[in-house]
Amino acid sequence: MRMTPAPKYCPECGEPFPWTSASLDALRELAELDDGLNADDVDVLVKSAETALTEGPKTKVAAVRIKKTLGKAGKATVAAARDLLVDIVAESAKRAIWPS
Repeated sequence: MRMTPAPKYCPECGEPFPWTSASLDALRELAELDDGLNADDVDVLVKSAETALTEGPKTKVAAVRIKKTLGKAGKATVAAARDLLVDIVAESAKRAIWPS
């Protein structure tokens, strides 16, 4: 039986569903714990993740911002952030952040 993944956001209003919001909240908390990231970095990371939820003109820009910001973070934060982001960001963002 093939299961369809749960949608990330409402197609009507564009707001993230609760499970997506929970991942974004966890990403914020995780980033706030990292000594290598300041408050601006945390905001950029989370806002960029929100933008990278969907395919659009700004998806790859958001992915580059995510990659650049995670470059300042510690290894544990990067690994945990990857686990969170891989489930919520668009495919093109995944390819830009973690090229094969």
